[in-house]
Amino acid sequence: MTDAPITAAQGDLAVSLRHVAKTYGETTVLSLDALELRFGEVTGLVGENGAGKSTLLGILSGMVDPDPGSEIDIAGEPLPTGSPMASRSAGVAMVSQEFPLVNQLSVAENLSLGTRPEGARRFGYDARAVAREARRMLDAIGLDISPAAIVSSLSVPARQLLEIAKAVGRPSRLLILDEPTSALGPVEAGLVLSLARKHAAAGGVVLFVGHRLDEVRRACDRVVVLRNGRKVDEMPVADASDDRLIRAMVGRDLFQAVAEQHEAAEEKKVVFAADGLEAPGLGPIDLAVREGEILGIAGLMGAGRSRLVHTLFGAIEPTAGRMALAGHPFSPKSPSDAVERGVALVPEDRKLQSIVPNAPVRWNVTLPTLRGLGRGGVFTPRAEKRRATELLDLTKVRLSAMEQPVRALSGGNQQRVVFSRWFGVDPKLLILDEPTRGVDVGAKADIYELIEGAAERGVAVIVVSSELDELFSLCDRIAVLRKGRIDAVLDRAEFSKEVIMRSATGVEVAS
Repeated sequence: MTDAPITAAQGDLAVSLRHVAKTYGETTVLSLDALELRFGEVTGLVGENGAGKSTLLGILSGMVDPDPGSEIDIAGEPLPTGSPMASRSAGVAMVSQEFPLVNQLSVAENLSLGTRPEGARRFGYDARAVAREARRMLDAIGLDISPAAIVSSLSVPARQLLEIAKAVGRPSRLLILDEPTSALGPVEAGLVLSLARKHAAAGGVVLFVGHRLDEVRRACDRVVVLRNGRKVDEMPVADASDDRLIRAMVGRDLFQAVAEQHEAAEEKKVVFAADGLEAPGLGPIDLAVREGEILGIAGLMGAGRSRLVHTLFGAIEPTAGRMALAGHPFSPKSPSDAVERGVALVPEDRKLQSIVPNAPVRWNVTLPTLRGLGRGGVFTPRAEKRRATELLDLTKVRLSAMEQPVRALSGGNQQRVVFSRWFGVDPKLLILDEPTRGVDVGAKADIYELIEGAAERGVAVIVVSSELDELFSLCDRIAVLRKGRIDAVLDRAEFSKEVIMRSATGVEVAS
C-alpha cells in the first residue's frame, strides 16, 4: 500500500466494512453488518456516547483490533487491523478529540512525529526542514502560531487546530474527523468544515463524527446513525432533520430541558461584579451577574474568554480593577481561595484541568469537600460515600460502581461528575467554560437541566460557549468579547447571530 492518495472518480467505493464487530468479554460494543464510504463524499457519523463510534474509529485507525471475521477494505485492498502504522500506510488519517499531542515538544516536533520532512538530511535531526514543513502544514489551515511554540503553552482551540493541521497536512485516502470543532468558535469551525469539503472534492473520503447536528448537515453528503453498536439509520443530508437524527440516536424524542421563558433578573441582587478588571491580555472589564441569572460569554478563539474565567477563579492574577462577591471585596489568591469563597469552575478541558482520570469516581466527586465529611473534623469513609451517592444521583451519572476510575466513563458522564463535584460546595457563582464540549445530545439536555436548576436555586451562572444556539437557549444576557474587552452586552430580545458575529469580529453593522 502507499501513503499517497489515489485518483478515483467521485462516488467510487473507497472503504467497505462488512461484519465488523468488537466484543469485550460478554459485551458486544460494535456489531456493524455493512457500511460503505465513497470517494468525493463526506459521511457523517452520529450517535450517543457509548453508541460504538469511538470503537469504529479505533478499528479504522488501527488502535483497536476487531473480532475475527471482520472485513475492511480500502480502495479494494484489505486493511491490516490492529496496527496504527498499517492504517497510516493505507492512507488513514485521524483527528482525535483527545489531542494525542506531546505537550513537552514544540509544534514543529509534534507535526513531524513519525515522518521525515521533504528535503531533510538523510541522517540526523534536521531542525530547519522540520520547521519548514511545519510552517507549510500550519499555513494550509491558516493557523498563525509559531512552529517553535511548546504545545503545553497553547490554548485548547489551538491544540484542536494543530491536530487538524497534522492530519490534513499529510497525504491520505480516508480522513477521520472526530469532533473536530468541539473546542472551536464559529469562524474556526467554519474553516474546519470547509477543509473537510475540500478534502472530499480533491478525491478523498471523509468520515465526520459530530454532536453539533447543524455542522453535520453543513459538512456532510449523508449521515449514518449508530445506537448500541449497530447502524440504525442512514440518510442523505437533505433528510437529516434534528427530529429524525435525535429519534434514531436515542430511540425516543429528546426531552428539551431548557426553559422557554427566563425570569427577568433586574430586581435581583448582584452576586458578582467586576469594575475595571484587567489582567495580561484582558480588559478593562466591567461585568455584573445577578442572583439566578445565566450570563453568556461569546467571542472568537483568542478573544479572552477562558482568560477571563481563569481570572475570576484566581488562576490568573489581575493587574488592575476590583471584584466583589456577595457584596464583599473579592480578590482570590488561588483557585482554592476562590472555592473557599463560593466560586466554582467547570473548565474547558476536563481531562487536563478537572478530573483525576485514574482515581475513582467517588474521590473525583468529593475532592473539594473532604474536610467537611466527618464528625468533629475527622474524615469518615462512610460519610464520603453517602455524600458522593447524593451528588451522583443529583446529576444522573451512569456508572457501574463508585470505585471505578473516572476515565472509564463516557465523556457525558465525566462531565456530570465534574458538575457533581461543584454542586457539593454549594457555590454562589458557577462558571462554566464550554460545559457541553464533546458530549452527546442526551447528556447535553441533562447538563442544560442542571444549569437551569442551579439558576433556579439562586446561583449566579456564567456560561462560556462557542455554540451560539446553546447561549440563546440558556442565557438571560450575552456579553461578547473581542480582543480581551467586552464589545457588547445583549438582552434576550436582542439575541442575534449576525449581531454577535459582527461584534466578535469588529465589523460594523450597516445603518
